[in-house]
Formats: sequence, structure tokens, C-alpha cells
Amino acid sequence: GAPLYMSDGLAANTTGTYPVIQLHWLDHARRQLFDLLKIYPQPCAYVIEQLGLVYAEDKKAKENRLTAEQRLEHHKKHSRPIMEALGLWLQNFKNTRFEQNDDLMRAINYSLTRWSELNEFHHIPGVPHSNAECERAIKAVICHRKNSLAYKTQSGALVGDIIQSLLLTCQYEGVNHFHYLEWIQKNKSQVKKQPQSYTPHAYKLSQI
Repeated sequence: GAPLYMSDGLAANTTGTYPVIQLHWLDHARRQLFDLLKIYPQPCAYVIEQLGLVYAEDKKAKENRLTAEQRLEHHKKHSRPIMEALGLWLQNFKNTRFEQNDDLMRAINYSLTRWSELNEFHHIPGVPHSNAECERAIKAVICHRKNSLAYKTQSGALVGDIIQSLLLTCQYEGVNHFHYLEWIQKNKSQVKKQPQSYTPHAYKLSQI
């Protein structure tokens, strides 16, 4: 079948004529309203609370290590009623809202116009409702690509690539970046002789 394609709601992220199953993240729908929480506390808090119930159900599925099929059935039973009720609430709110062009309505319309793509996690096995982990990884690459425009020489760019790789490895290992780099500096003579013994993973093991 067609591959699953998860992105935010930007039109630039659509794939054109290539056949995919388009998915969107609940994270982005939530964020639209979270940013307006102080201005419109009651409607925003309600939507965020309902989405929180869905996140809680997915957490249960992960904790119980459900298979993709089991997770799907779990969300059909527990999350779909929440999402269906929330969809009706959003539509009713829109229909009774006098001002249709303010920030709140733009946030609500973001969800309503993408409602099908936001709900595929309880229709298709294995569909995540969030892709935040991948987004964070991609952002690190994009950030480094932009920073690389400032390098003066190829050698400087190579050093920057190595440092970026080490910092991201520290992140995945759960290691404090500053403490790791300090450890490297204190042992720099040994690092040159045995670099394989001074990776972020090696540092993590040395602290146990």
C-alpha cells in the first residue's frame, strides 16, 4: 500500500501527486491552542485537556508494550470517543463564534481542516499521534546546516561536524554535554591515543 507520510500542516510538506497516506501530528494541533492559553483560557484549556486524555491512552499502550494491532484496538476503544466528541465540540464552537478571523479561530480551523489526518492513529495500525522525536532530530540537522554557512574553511567545517556529532551523541546517551567536553579536555593526551575509549558512551559508563 501507500507509505505513511507524517508532517505538520504546511502546504510545502505535501507530496504532490505521489500516492501517500497523509498524517498530521496532534502535537501541532495542541500547540496552536497552547500558545493562546493565556488569552482564551476556557476553550483552549478544554481542548488541551481532552488531547491530554488521548496522550494518556497512548502512554498506557506503550507501557503495556502493545503490538500495532493491539494499540489500534486500544485507541479505537478509548481514544476515538474522545476525538469524536472533541471534533463535534470544535465544530459547534466554530458555528457559534461571532469572530471567525481571530487567532483562536485560526487555531481551531487548523485542526478542523486536518481532522482526518489527525485521527488516523485510531484507524491504521502503527500510526503515531506524535512525531516529535523525529522532528527534534531533523531540527538539529537543519540548525547545523545553517550554522555551517559561517565556516571559513573546509577544515573548520569538518571540526564543526565532529563536535555536532559528539553533542548529539551525548544527547542520545543522556550525557551532560559540558561535563563530557570537560572530560575530553582533561584527558586530551589519552584521547589522541585511544579515541574509542573516550566516546560519550564510554563517559557514561565511567560515571556508573
